[in-house]
Amino acid sequence: MGRYVIRADPEQDLYLVFSTVVDNFILIGSRDEASHEVSEEALAAADTCGTSSVYGRGAYDGKTAVSILAPEPRGERWYLLARRHFADYARLILDGREAEAEQFLELDPAWSS
Repeated sequence: MGRYVIRADPEQDLYLVFSTVVDNFILIGSRDEASHEVSEEALAAADTCGTSSVYGRGAYDGKTAVSILAPEPRGERWYLLARRHFADYARLILDGREAEAEQFLELDPAWSS
């Protein structure tokens, strides 16, 4: 199962674990919580450059976004979540405010039909 971890913000203990199987985040939480899903090596990479993705998805440089298959009720469409919104998106999800978090998702033109 393909996974990588993103540190939402270098100043916060906030991590997003992404699964390439479901094409979405499978965990949003603390470093300790993320350690149950990914290796210490992956977490160290996320701490250093923002992501453990070998393709640089979600790196601190801010030039990348993550393409996710959004859950219902938005339908099965691909959306982009820009790096600058990772922390806000994650905090809203953790607070149970999914509808508000959706404001940060933009249709991914590469996958739109």
